[in-house]
This record gives sequence, C-alpha cells and structure tokens, in this order.
Amino acid sequence: MSKAVDDWAAEALDGLADKTVRSHVDLLRPVAMLIGQVPLRDLTAQDVRRMLSKLAQTRSTRTMASTHNVLVRAIRHAEANDRVGRNVASLVKPPQGKTGRPSRAMTAAEAAALLAAAKDHPRLGAYVILSLHDRNPHRGGACAAVGPRRSRRRPDARTPVPPSIAVWRSVRLHGDTKTEKSRRTLALPQNAVTALREHRRWQAQAQLAAGPLWQDTGLVFTTSAGSPLDASHVRRDFRALCKKAGLEGVWAPRELQHTFVSVMSVSGVAVEEIARLAGHASSGPPRPSTGTSSAPSSPRRRRHGQDLHRGGARGIASHNPVTLG
Repeated sequence: MSKAVDDWAAEALDGLADKTVRSHVDLLRPVAMLIGQVPLRDLTAQDVRRMLSKLAQTRSTRTMASTHNVLVRAIRHAEANDRVGRNVASLVKPPQGKTGRPSRAMTAAEAAALLAAAKDHPRLGAYVILSLHDRNPHRGGACAAVGPRRSRRRPDARTPVPPSIAVWRSVRLHGDTKTEKSRRTLALPQNAVTALREHRRWQAQAQLAAGPLWQDTGLVFTTSAGSPLDASHVRRDFRALCKKAGLEGVWAPRELQHTFVSVMSVSGVAVEEIARLAGHASSGPPRPSTGTSSAPSSPRRRRHGQDLHRGGARGIASHNPVTLG
C-alpha cells in the first residue's frame, strides 16, 4: 500500500502546486502508518473501513472526506497500472469525524476593541484593520497569511486612482483567482489607508535595521527581515491581539471574514452588495462584467468603516469619503 501511495505522489500529481501535493501526501501519512504494510492485492474494504474509523476518532469530518478522496485516487492510479484488480477504497463510505469548532463573528463592539488594540502592532496592525474593512487579505486572491504584494499605479491611467486594493491574481497555481467574481478592485476606507501608510513606514524602518539581511519579497505583510509570515506566527500574534483587546475565547484570523460580513449585514447593507464586496456569487440576477476595469468598484467601498473605531455597528457601512494625502 505504501508503494502505491508513493507511486501516485510521484507520477500522478504533475501540474499541481507544491502546497497541494504536500497536503495530499500529508493526508496519506497516517493511512500508510496503519495499512501501509498490507500488500495492495490483499487489501480489503474492511481494512480500509477499520483504518478510516480509527482516524475519525481524532480528525474532523472534512479531513476524513479528504483522506478518503486521495486514498481512492492513489489506488485508482495503481489500478490503472494493473497492480490491483479493483479499488476497494471506492467501496467504502468515509465516516463522520469529530465536530470541528464552528466559525464565529465578532460583534461590532468586539471588532472596535480589536481595532483599537491593533493600531500599535507593527506587523499585524494594518492587516487586522484592512481585514475588518475589506475581506481581500483572506481570500485566495490575496494570499492569506503573507498578504498582498505591493503594486504601482498603472502608467497609462488617465484619471487619478483613489486608494484601492486590486485582486487580479492569486497565489494559486498559474495565478488565477478562485472565481471570476474574486477578480475585482475595491476602494479603501480612510482608516485602512492610514493604517497601510503607517505600516509602510514601519517596514521602511525594519529594512534599514535589517541592512543586508533584508529580503525584498515585495510582500506587504512580512517579518522584520522582509521574509513571508508563517501562518502559525500570524495565528499566534492574532490571538495575542485578541487577548489584549479583551476578547474572550480563542479566535482565528479567518473569522475576520465572518465579522466583516456580519457587521455589514447588521448595518443594513443589502445582501447583493455584501456578496459583491466579498467576491461571492450574488443572490440576485447575474450582472454583466467586462472584467477589465482597473478603477475601484464602488465609492461605497471608500466610505465604509469610519465609525467602527468608536464601537458602533455602523463601522463597516458608514460614509466618510477618502481623500488623498
């Protein structure tokens, strides 16, 4: 069985991103530990069922479904190479795993407290402020933990472009965003603009301090040496920020996504507008899109977010225009 997994990883995963390959292989490591020594032709559906049931005691339902999926694909590869007569894993239904912790959304008051605590954080302050006013830092189009890359204004722009964030590429293989609606340019509120300018000053100081050790990765959110942030470090620093803000429980950066949508909804913003800003499929009729505009998609995007620092639910939907300074 272990040989079949190794052959599948070496021969059948061409064209996939390295991160995807590693995740597939990692899912099959515990499988190989439990049934890796069983000859593939002797493997039975009962063997697979028992193995999955054992793993389900410590893993989520989603992880079990993913593990079963890659196991079926690995054995199917061996089947195609005439190393086994049938794919016994395909005869087994993945079991239910442990119930994971459901995602939550902060209240407007909690979000305001987090913003206040984040203002003085050198690495993640701007990240949190931007996340609570714009979902892009978490989407596949902006690359989660390491953040978006710096960009310059288009030289052929005929009119001044207000502060905005553009999601036209991704860290996914070939640079494509997850969906067509994810490709968009959104204007930034003044709070986010101010935070990003402060972050740029901090990064310039960090570059001077690092000297020749500085790594010019072009990323907005980096370590003090310019290298990409590790996801585990982002989670650790974020939880420390939440504790500083007085938030109870354990929070994850991804829950800033839910907070953005939740507070927008509580503020009375239309569902269609929230879906458009978040890059989700609209609940209304589809609207034509040229897919080529480089201007910020909505003045409302610039206006939202000015009152959240004062703790009101209007925080994501209030309307103060951004001015260039």
